[in-house]
Amino acid sequence: MARFVKEGAFGYKDVPGGQFDQECTHVILKLKEYDKLLQEKARAEQETRNTKYDAERAIDKAKRDASYTAQKAAEEARQTVADMEEALAAEKAESAHQRALNANLLRIAKERANADRKLKPKKEHTGYVVVVSEEREYRYRSGRKWNKVKLRETVLQSPYTVDFSETEVKAQIERELFPKDDVWLIGKIGITGRYGGTYEEMYKIISGSVAIYIRYGEKEEHLIGIYSKSKCCGETNVFSSQPSIYTVVAYGDVCLMRITKDSLEEFIRRNPRNAIDIMQNMVHTNMLMQKNIDLLLDDIYEKQDINKRRTEEIKDKIKQYRMNGFNFLGI
Repeated sequence: MARFVKEGAFGYKDVPGGQFDQECTHVILKLKEYDKLLQEKARAEQETRNTKYDAERAIDKAKRDASYTAQKAAEEARQTVADMEEALAAEKAESAHQRALNANLLRIAKERANADRKLKPKKEHTGYVVVVSEEREYRYRSGRKWNKVKLRETVLQSPYTVDFSETEVKAQIERELFPKDDVWLIGKIGITGRYGGTYEEMYKIISGSVAIYIRYGEKEEHLIGIYSKSKCCGETNVFSSQPSIYTVVAYGDVCLMRITKDSLEEFIRRNPRNAIDIMQNMVHTNMLMQKNIDLLLDDIYEKQDINKRRTEEIKDKIKQYRMNGFNFLGI
């Protein structure tokens, strides 16, 4: 049994409060009790060391297991990715092969359609032809009010036959005319078909450029010029109510100002510089007409021995046409 004592001048004296007495300074144990206490302390320290060792071993094992699991998962993931990449590469190759076959079939179909319609050059021609392009008045409702706006309605003939389904043709036409990452093909298609109504309008180029052709789409097609910003085209239409001898083809995206016969006087008053352009264009057009007439006359002179009387009639008509052209220009 332990004794709780305080140290005094004549040895140790028990304190009445025991362990919790404020004057207690020492604890006196029997030798057996002290040995037992030391054994319990040693056992506790050993258990602590064992627990720490076991914990360290468990942590090391957990780390090794986690590393192995992570490596295994990473290897499985790498293999899965490799398998997916291999499958994707094979799919891409197959898709590219199918696209090439499809593109080749579309090319062949377009060239055959161009040849059947006598569109030249058949390999380079877009395959699209403007059948009708005319101005229409469109009515639309805004709240309770009805408004009107003038729009140009254009009917295109595509190179694709009824062998294609409507869904396939529509998707293909939209991809060709309105590509997402390229210049819209619709801006390169010339308006070469007939037009509804009269030809009493001309256009001023606000932005972009247009190409001017004679005999556009024919074997003898000839580029006669490129018009850019501020230039005008279609002036013959306004004065004669007849189509021009040349075709205007948009060279990329183009913004145009429409000028009608009724608004021409006001347009010239506000844009006097364009009046000079209009006259220069008309003179240039007349020179082209004169050149074509001279070439035709030369050809007629070479063949006049075949049918002299018919040749003279044609010559008279051409000369009359030439004089009318000069009178039209005020020359």
